[in-house]
This record gives sequence, C-alpha cells and structure tokens, in this order.
Amino acid sequence: MSNTNDPFGDQIDLDHLLTSRILDHISQGAFWKNRDLVYVGCNAALADIVGLTDPDEIRGKTDYDLPWLRQDAEAYRADDRAVIESGQAMQHLREPLQRADGKRIWVETTKVPVRDAADRVIGVFGLCIDMTRHRRQEQDLRETRHMLQSVLDTIPARVFWKDRESVYLGCNLLFARDAGLEAPRQIVGRTDHELGWAEQAQLYRADDRAVMETDTPKVGYEEPQTTPEGERIWLRTSKIPLRDADGGIIGVLGTYEDITESKRAEEEQRRLEAQIQHAQKLESLGILAGGIAHDFNNLLTAVLGYADLALTDMAPAGPGRPHVEEIRRAALRARDLTNQMLAYSGKGHFVVERLQLGDVLNEMGTLLESAIPKKTSLRYALAENLPPVEVDVAQIHQVVMNLVTNAAEAIGERGGLITLATGRQLTTEEYLARLGAEEELSPGEYVFLEVSDDGTGMDEETRGRIFDPFFTTKFHGRGLGLAAVQGILRGHGGAITVYSEPGRGSTFKVLLPADAGRTADAQEADDGTTTAGAMSGTVLVVDDEASVLEVTTKMLGRCGLVTLTARDGIEALEIFRDRRDDISLIILDMTMPRMDGEETFRELRALAPDVRVILTSGYNEQDATNRFVGKGLAGFMQKPFTLGGLRRRLQELMEPGD
Repeated sequence: MSNTNDPFGDQIDLDHLLTSRILDHISQGAFWKNRDLVYVGCNAALADIVGLTDPDEIRGKTDYDLPWLRQDAEAYRADDRAVIESGQAMQHLREPLQRADGKRIWVETTKVPVRDAADRVIGVFGLCIDMTRHRRQEQDLRETRHMLQSVLDTIPARVFWKDRESVYLGCNLLFARDAGLEAPRQIVGRTDHELGWAEQAQLYRADDRAVMETDTPKVGYEEPQTTPEGERIWLRTSKIPLRDADGGIIGVLGTYEDITESKRAEEEQRRLEAQIQHAQKLESLGILAGGIAHDFNNLLTAVLGYADLALTDMAPAGPGRPHVEEIRRAALRARDLTNQMLAYSGKGHFVVERLQLGDVLNEMGTLLESAIPKKTSLRYALAENLPPVEVDVAQIHQVVMNLVTNAAEAIGERGGLITLATGRQLTTEEYLARLGAEEELSPGEYVFLEVSDDGTGMDEETRGRIFDPFFTTKFHGRGLGLAAVQGILRGHGGAITVYSEPGRGSTFKVLLPADAGRTADAQEADDGTTTAGAMSGTVLVVDDEASVLEVTTKMLGRCGLVTLTARDGIEALEIFRDRRDDISLIILDMTMPRMDGEETFRELRALAPDVRVILTSGYNEQDATNRFVGKGLAGFMQKPFTLGGLRRRLQELMEPGD
C-alpha cells in the first residue's frame, strides 16, 4: 500500500516496513528520520521519554526544533549523518537528553540506516532506552566500590582475596605495596609464585586449600614472608572462606599484619632477659667464689705462716724439712687457686703495667709452642702501632695460655692451625650491643686479641655454657677454665666473646680498653725465710680469726716485735685507748663482726690522727682499699702473706728501734 504523503517519498511504504501499532506496544522509544534529519514519526514511548504527551509534537520537526540543548541536538545529528553516510549501524550510544520539563536524563540509543527497495539509504531509524536509573545505579555502584577501596586502603591491615585456584582477585593498597606493585588492580590474575615471596608460595597455597576444603577459618597464625627486596619479615595472618551470594565457597579472603618489629622487640626482650639472668648468675657465682676465696685465704695465712715459722726453726739438713717445704709449696698453689676464684669474681689482685699486647704474645711464643701438640702450628697476625693497654702480665698470660690450650684440644691429635691476631677496634654502643658480650662495656677504643682454630667447633648449646664454672667438653673438668678468663677480663674492664659453628672451628675475641687500666702495688714475693735487721716496737693485730691472730703474733715475734691482739674493732679500740703510747703499728682485718675494718679505722683516726694502720684482707687491694683512698692508710697486705712478705712490709713502715 502506497502513501503519497510519506515524507520519504514513493520509494518506501512505511506501513509495510514498520507499523505504528507494533511500535506503540514496545517499551523502547522508537523514531525515524529522513535524509534531511526531519522526524518522520515516533512511538508513544519516545514521547514519554522526552517528556511530551503526543508523538505528533515530534513528527515533522528537527532536533533543533525540540526542547533539548543545542549541543545535544548537534551531537544527535552528527550521529545520524554518520549512519546515513556510512550505511552502518551505531549501537549503545550513551547520550544526555534535556526533557521538555527541563530534567536532564541519559539515554542509550541504537541507530540503523533505512533503505529503499534499491538498497539506497533514505533515512535513519532509532531505538532508545532511558538509562538514567541504570546510570545512577552504576554511579552508586562505582561510588560504593570507591568507598570500599578507600576503606580497604586506609585500614592498617593488609587485605587480599583469591579464587579457588589461589589466583588473586583483589587486594588493598598496603598489600599491593608489599608485593612491589603500585596499585591494587595490578594484583588481579597473579599468583603467589609470581610475587616477591615465591619461596613461600607453596606454604600460602596449602593454607588456602585447607581453609576452602575444610570450610574452617585459620586465624591469627604467624608465618614468614620474603619481601621483593629479599628481606625476611614475619606476618600474623588470618584466612576465611570467600563465599558467593548463594553461600558457596568461591575462594579465600585473608588479612595480615607485619609483626616483624614486635617479633624483633620480643627477641631483644628475651635476649636482654637472658643477659640479665646470666649476669645475675655470674654475680651470684662471683660473690660465692669471692667469699670462698676470702675465707680460704684466712686459712692459708695460718698454713703459710706456720710453714715459714717451722722452716725458720729447722736445720737446713733436718729430716722433716722437705715435708714442710712441700706443705709450703702446696699452700702457695692453693693461693694461686684462690686467686683464680678472685679473678672469676672480678676481684683478682692485679699488678698493672702499661705495655703492648703484641710484645706479651711474642714473649710467650716459646711457652705457647711447648704447650700444644707438635702437629699443631701457631700463626701470628699481629697488627703494628697498636695503642698500649694496662694489664696484669701474669693474668694476661693465663688468659692467652688458656685460650691456646683450649684451641689445641679442639683440634685434637690430627693437627691443625691456631692463629693469634691483634688489632684495634673503635666501638659504638650499637656495635657492643651486637657483639653480645655479657659485660656492659663503654664505647670507645679497644685493643683486641683473636685466638682462632680450625678444630671441631661448637654448637649453640655448648657456646651458651663454655663460660660456666667447671664446664668442660672433656671427660673430666678441672678448675674454673674460661670462667676465670672471663673474670680476669672483667676485672680489666674488658670482655670475651666466641664465634663458633660445628665443624668450622672457633674464634675467641678478647677486648681490652686501649690505654685504660688501673695501677696497683705489686704483690709481695713468695719467699719464705728472708732475714733482716731486728725491729722493735709493739704491734696491735686485729682479726676475728683465732688462727690468723696466733700465727701473725708468732711471725711478728720472729721480727722482734711485741704483739697485742684483738678479735674485733670494739676490742681493738679499748686496747688502743689503754696502750696508745706503746703501739707503733696496727694490722687491721677488713671483714669482722660487730665493727668492721672501715669503721674501726675511722674511730682510730679520731683518737690518733697519726696512727699507722696496715689493712689486711682475703680480697684484693683495689676492693679492700677503695673506701680508704686519701684517708691516711699506711699500707695493705693481701692474705695469705708469708713471713718474708710481712717482714719487708714492716721494714718499710718501722725504723729499727721504732
């Protein structure tokens, strides 16, 4: 059927192509235009979309004649011309539209060319849908997603989610940065094998499977992670099943926090607690060792004193003399043992000299060579121009000998190499903390000695016990060993540490303060029966040990002196008040009940400021006399002292006939 009034002309029968009855029953807005882009017709749905009541208000008009904005009209006409000229459809055009009531909406339009029987394009046909609500929903969804991502990126925890194959579906910003990525979207589609922590990928994947297969969350467990930079850190992780809208498990959702710093803090706390416990143990053992040594020295005073007295009375060829001499030698060896105990307690008797550590080692060369098996060699790597140290040579000899013989025993009969190296070390608080020394050292310059061997080495448990008293890796332990070495170095303001692994030998490192020591008077010689000019005078001996009083009285008698005795400070003061004009000298014990040596000395000086007092103690001179500095103490004798040593000290203080 032909319609002569059809704007398309006689070339197409639109009643045949499209009937308005069909178009009026579809929900989409429909329209069609001729080549001049004049609306030929539209359905009621289109009129409703644009805010008009009658489709006739649109027919015969152009986009410029309708109520939408001019820039919108130009955009619509440009799309129309593109369809007509190209003969190709344009689909899903998202376009704004100004309704007749002024409300601005969004429509999605599809435009196709209209052709005549000769297949010539004679116009354009379009369908459009009001997408405003859908677009608003999309906008709301985008805003919701943005808000969710903002929340995820703001919280301090790392968040991630994966599918059932442990492929990442998303994460927050902190997690992405941990993975070495710039944005969370870059994680999508990757697996743990493709990230910086690939070496833990199998562990993480196993956890994922366990959570998904058992439908059981795994919460608050600790696990390691290797960062993209290769650093090992620790995580506290939680994983739960990830579900779809129907409740089915489609993956895993996880969070974690980096607990590396707290782990390090915990480890440092444990280390400090262990160090404090060890220090307390050393302090307790030191107090015990020092107390035993002090009491033992009182006993040795009597033994050595009586041995010297006996030797003085005996003829050189007397039949019993060798036995008494052996007793005296045993007592001197016992004194060496008590000195070791005092060294362990940090209260040893030091005769300090300022010297070069390398010179000490060179002087010991022959002695060290004779102390190790022939199959074991000594190598020296001694630095030049080191600053001097102030040490007791005999004590340092003991340290070096102990370390070298230990190294030789670690090497065993197979033979090997022991290296003695020296150098200087400028230390900071951080270095000393990393060093792990049990002693609290002051930052500054130190001279070090390293004794290294290629022996069997030690495991961690053994390293933790080698400085314990009487600990040994041999079948039978003898003496304080490395504990005494540690005590000697503690007394010098230094320290010792050990580096060792099983099968890779050991290195003991000794640190001594550079040019920082203390001076002390030399211990008296250990000869027994020296003779000297006669002395005269009265000496008051104050000691709570009866055996010490008795033997000291007899020894003073051999020196030509009269002796008065007191068992404590109170008794000594009473005697001194009565006999002060007769008393030439007082030998005063430091440790006594009721009134100790310090208080007694103070009271004596109050009675007679010029009184001469020699202090005696089983402890070393530094510990015994530090409270008497500048107070007029005449001298000090460490127990046990010999007859010869007592005689020389008295000669220094008393003139003949005094």
